[in-house]
Amino acid sequence: MGVRELVKLSHTNISAHRSKTISAILTISIIICIPITIAFVNAGSQNVTIKYSDDENNGQIYIACLYEDGQDVVIKRADKYRGEIVSYKKERYETNKHLNFEPSSLVIFDNFDEAIGFYLKNDVDEFEYNPKKFHIAEIISDRIDIYEEYKKRDAELIRPVIIISLITSSLIAAFTLAHIISQDSKLFTLYKTLGATNGQIVLIYFLYILELYACIIIISTALSVLLSLIISAIEWNNMSSILSNAYPNSDKYPPILIGFNYWYPTIVGLTLLSAPVSFLLCIDQFSSKKIALRLKGE
Repeated sequence: MGVRELVKLSHTNISAHRSKTISAILTISIIICIPITIAFVNAGSQNVTIKYSDDENNGQIYIACLYEDGQDVVIKRADKYRGEIVSYKKERYETNKHLNFEPSSLVIFDNFDEAIGFYLKNDVDEFEYNPKKFHIAEIISDRIDIYEEYKKRDAELIRPVIIISLITSSLIAAFTLAHIISQDSKLFTLYKTLGATNGQIVLIYFLYILELYACIIIISTALSVLLSLIISAIEWNNMSSILSNAYPNSDKYPPILIGFNYWYPTIVGLTLLSAPVSFLLCIDQFSSKKIALRLKGE
């Protein structure tokens, strides 16, 4: 039996078990759309906040710093990350942030990735300095604060929801597949008369679960986009007011709370990986002993 025939037989399971398949797809899609929606809204909120922040500060990031053992390390690190060093003047760079050190200089960045590289201090071995003596804080701008706030939200919201959603969806898919296999025991004999081996019969149902999850990803993504747009409409006036007050010198940007970052492909990838997990949870249903018992009606 060729691949085309196996795919065709796999696809017929959807029409043969239409109600169970549709019920499983819709249920799991609703579950999976929860972390995707959170990821979309979180990324969209971050994007619009960054637009306001960049507009307020001309896209520049200001980092005040002090190294207790001299200025050389500050100069070398600023040069690596292409930051501009200027003297720190308290009366010029007023900030409402409380600093627990007296800055020796201010490093200004035009690129966020370079600014965050300087800020995170992951180059201790390269420049041989004591990170505890290297005091650093963002002032005036708040791009790094935004980055850290949304990174915290990711850890607190998205990760646990993803774990719960994937476990729940895997169990539902496994239960659905196990129930379908139990009803199809007589079909196994037919498949064998058509020339299918035991491995090919297993492959037929594995392709079925893959098709099931492909539908789930499409539907859950569509639902997430719709929910994100609904949330944007609900929060439009509130978020516009908050951002306008926080960044009074910025232009006004529409607070469309839908954005894409690495979380979406991560959730999609993990969802696809949960397909074989669901399949393995009911692999024992293909054992000759269980098939024989079901055929006997036991």
